[in-house]
Order: sequence, then structure tokens, then C-alpha cells
Amino acid sequence: MEVGVSMWSFHRSAYSGKLDVPSFIKLVRQFNISYIELLNVFWKSKDEIDLAKKISDENGLKISAYDIDNDLVQSSHEKRKEQITKIIEGVNVALKLNAPVVRVFGGELKEDIKREDAIKMIIEGLKEGADYAYEHGIKLALENHGELYGTGKQLEYIVKAVNSKALGLNFDMGNFLLSGDNAINAIKIVGKYIYHVHLKDFKSNGEEAEFLSINGKKYTCVGPGEGETNFIEFLNELKKVNYDGVLSIENEKKGDELENTKDMVSKVKNYLTKLS
Repeated sequence: MEVGVSMWSFHRSAYSGKLDVPSFIKLVRQFNISYIELLNVFWKSKDEIDLAKKISDENGLKISAYDIDNDLVQSSHEKRKEQITKIIEGVNVALKLNAPVVRVFGGELKEDIKREDAIKMIIEGLKEGADYAYEHGIKLALENHGELYGTGKQLEYIVKAVNSKALGLNFDMGNFLLSGDNAINAIKIVGKYIYHVHLKDFKSNGEEAEFLSINGKKYTCVGPGEGETNFIEFLNELKKVNYDGVLSIENEKKGDELENTKDMVSKVKNYLTKLS
């Protein structure tokens, strides 16, 4: 397993206009890593795509995953098709970036859509997206998120229902807590489907917490090894399912994004030396 860094670790800087994709790629050279993760929400123009690939190659960095922000739970057929098109476009960009994985979402429950209908929309949309991805040699990685596909059992149901070799998981270690599950339990259910991993954790912190779980528990984002997930146990569980891919840091901690991300990279590298 190798450590990577997602540009989401610098989302505040990116959204404020202080950091663009080329600058992010140059910035992370100091971390002495081989992998980065890019997101569709941060492009300022389509011209940046080719530039990002060029700068990544020049700096010896590979793109472990390309993330898109799709939502397949839509009230109209036209809107659902737009979201499927977003997946297809994500695959096309991944091909340009030479990224083997496209991180996808399922969608969020809406007031005017029944839960069972929402899950059906997610499955049908992912099937169509996975067919296109498979034809082009790209993997789709569904990230555990929210109340429809946030637990190990929910993910297992969706992946089995889609039934495509192209669909697996972007296994976000911390997000399981926000959905009332935990990463150690989930990996025992869906570990064999993991294509990519996000590393962050959460810690229950009373009134100061900025993340609310679906069961009402308040959390603050912390680094791996600092939260409620036993990180060494988590890494060993990844080994048990023969995961040998990228562990992409997704820093959502308060404070200085650069220093927090740098600290998380250093600590994860140290943890990897302690694996049994």
C-alpha cells in the first residue's frame, strides 16, 4: 500500500481561489509521495486537464483516482440522464489523466422520492455508468456516503445488484461513522470490492463538532490514528483482503490545510512500517 493525497485536503484553499489544480500538484511534491487524487469540482477550465497530466508526469506523480460529484437520485428522467452523462464524462477525463479509477456517488434522498425508488435509481444509473467504464478499462468506485449507501451492508446490496466487474468501492474509513457503522465492521462485509481508499477519521467531540451522523452523534474530523477507528487494525484488515492500492489522504481537519495534510502523510507512512 502507498500513500497518496486528495486535492480535497485543500478544498478551502481551492474554493477560495487560492489554489488551482496545477498549483496543488506542484505543492504536494514536498510530501515525497507517488499518487494524487483529483476532483471535477476544481477545474477552472477544460484546458487544465491536459496541463494537470503534463505537470503530474513532470513531477513523477500518478493520479490514483478522478472524483466526480454525481447524484443519481433525481425526480425526472432527464435529470438522471444528466447525472449518468457526468459519470461517462468522468470516465473520459480519467482516460486523459491515465487514472484507473473514477470515484462516484450514488445520490442523496429527496423529500419527493421514496427510499426504495432512490436505491433503484442509484442501481440503474451505476449499471449504465459501469457498462461504459468497463468498455474503456476504467473502474468505478462508489464512495460510502450518507444514509442510502453509507454502511457495509448497504454497499454490499448495491454492488451485488449492479453486478459489474467495473464497479467497486472507494472505501472511506471515516465516513462509516457518520452513517452509524464503522470501517472495521464494513471491511469484513465488502472488503473484496475495494478499488481505492480514503483516509480520515472522526472523533466524538460534543458541541464543538462540525459533522453530524445520521443517528445524531456529533463528530470532528481528525487524522488516521487519532479518532475512533483502530488504524493499525484497519490496515491489517486491508491486508487480509489483499488490498495493495493507494491510501489517499482526505484531510478535512480544521486549521492549516498544508500542515495538517503533511502531518497526516507522515503519520500514515509511519503506521505502514508497523504492519504485522
